[in-house]
Amino acid sequence: SALIQPSANMAIGADNVPGSFFDGKIADVRLWNVVRTQTQIRDNMNQQLVGTETNLIGYWKLNESTLTNDCSTTSITDSSGNANNGTSCPNGTGATGGNAGKFGYGVTFDGVNDYGEVADNDILDIRTGSKSWAFWFKTTTSGRVVAQVGSYNPHTKVAVLDNEKISFYLKNGAQPSDRAARL
Repeated sequence: SALIQPSANMAIGADNVPGSFFDGKIADVRLWNVVRTQTQIRDNMNQQLVGTETNLIGYWKLNESTLTNDCSTTSITDSSGNANNGTSCPNGTGATGGNAGKFGYGVTFDGVNDYGEVADNDILDIRTGSKSWAFWFKTTTSGRVVAQVGSYNPHTKVAVLDNEKISFYLKNGAQPSDRAARL
């Protein structure tokens, strides 16, 4: 299941593979135009941002109490000040706001056809320059909270991992996904 898919338009809660939708809650999606260090990730991962932080180019809190699901009305707000606002889809039955999230509300995606979409924008394209993503999500199927333990730059193929956090989670019974284990 997909969480964030930067393609022509950036999708939240879906992948560009047909039928690949996220089942669960997503909140506090952040996009930085630099590769963040372990210290930078750790320093603000449990804090709600102001939106004016240096190098922050997109910040979708997904804390809207309701969403207009018509694929055209702006209902997913970019709090970075860069006006990369998005829409909620599909028409009439899309994601629902007002659910418990990381900081207040989060958005629930049904795993069937719900997604958010932000229009194509060169500044958001992760294929150009260095970028870092951070977001909170909780899957509906497992009921477990999945934690951010690092970042990956697809251009330099460099992964920055928080080994201390990884060790803590593994010692406490966490099971990494196959993809995470390969990192």
